Amino acid sequence: MAFSILTPVTLWKDFDDTLPLCEEVVSETQQEGVTVRDILFYGRQVGEERVVIYARYSFPTGAQRFPVVMVLFEAGMEFDERFVNRFLSSGYGVLCVDYCGENGKSLHTHYPAAIDY
Repeated sequence: MAFSILTPVTLWKDFDDTLPLCEEVVSETQQEGVTVRDILFYGRQVGEERVVIYARYSFPTGAQRFPVVMVLFEAGMEFDERFVNRFLSSGYGVLCVDYCGENGKSLHTHYPAAIDY
């Protein structure tokens, strides 16, 4: 039986950047000069459905411009706040994307049934 190993690159390979992201801020907190937002936005389209991506976006509160890095932690692992804070303390924003999917928590990426592996 043939199968393919899924990586973040293969998960995003069919992404059509002309489709709207329809981002939604689920929650926002501020603490010690950092704003943290839990967000959902649409990813790639599969048939008539789209992946709903969960991400946590942390950035310096009140800053107008700053560099941003995107971090993909190991599948199934929690977002590593210590690692994120290293970037934040240097003035970076950090977008942590969940590509794992169902993780036992209420916030996670939802995949259409056709690619829910």
